[in-house]
Amino acid sequence: MMFELRDALRRAEGRFWLRDARVPASLATGAPGTPDAQDLLRLDLRIEDGRITALAPAGRAEEG
Repeated sequence: MMFELRDALRRAEGRFWLRDARVPASLATGAPGTPDAQDLLRLDLRIEDGRITALAPAGRAEEG
């Protein structure tokens, strides 16, 4: 399983969506969605070259 994930990340060339991540609302000011009882947001995070470049509500990120 880990080898498959590693290969998929290599093919993505540093650009991918991390889907359905849990993010503390206090660290994502202005992010879409409503925090849960534990103050966490469910988000899709766009990662490019090791940095978060976009946020989307969980399940709503574009393909790629």
